[in-house]
Amino acid sequence: MPVNILNSKGKIIRKSKHNFSNPCLKISGIRQIIYDIGGKNYKLESLSKTLFEGKTEKKIIAGAVSETGSCAIITESVNHLSELTVYNKSHVEKYHYYFSDIYVTDICINSFATKAFVSGISTENGEIASEIYVLDFSSETPEHKIKLSNNTCTTLNILANENLLAIGDKYMSFINTKNYNCKNVGYEDKILKSYDFNKDYGICCCLTPSVNDNENDEIISIDITGNEITKLNSESSLYSVSQKIEL
Repeated sequence: MPVNILNSKGKIIRKSKHNFSNPCLKISGIRQIIYDIGGKNYKLESLSKTLFEGKTEKKIIAGAVSETGSCAIITESVNHLSELTVYNKSHVEKYHYYFSDIYVTDICINSFATKAFVSGISTENGEIASEIYVLDFSSETPEHKIKLSNNTCTTLNILANENLLAIGDKYMSFINTKNYNCKNVGYEDKILKSYDFNKDYGICCCLTPSVNDNENDEIISIDITGNEITKLNSESSLYSVSQKIEL
């Protein structure tokens, strides 16, 4: 199964083959990382070539790459719930951290490759909650921890303003990474069905009333500050959504 790299006209300019059984692809600028969830292999790609092929000692949980070429891999751990290893663009290890309090769900790196944001599941007064660790690569201890109560955060994305978008099952959070103020956008008792993310413009979401409802999906467009731009009601059951910004 190859990773196809296309130009702006949709023409395939390069294929990178892999044999991962559960592949996940993440993109940051012209850099890409593809890793095998539950496996031990990963690859770093650019537009023109494969930059690095690696193999971890333990099974991979999540990974990320920055625009500068640094990458991060979270794996299972012997004495902890999981562990994080960060490499510079030459693939030399520059940071390591062990997680004992959360079950990691995702990771992203800021554009300058100086910090990582890691989401995970924890409990709060007997209820499932999410927690986001802010890890500065110059410090052994977390810079900050962000609690997201009554929410299961599964995906993290860095926005163009360097703020963080955390997507969960109950709401999404737009987090200011300077003061850690958090703006939550709920789904109004609906289910997040699909979405299309763009770091420069925000996120376009498809919400559905229930898993059994075959129509009446709703489309909402939200900018990078968490403000609603557009809301459209549909009489159809939508498979996916895609946003395109006309300049």
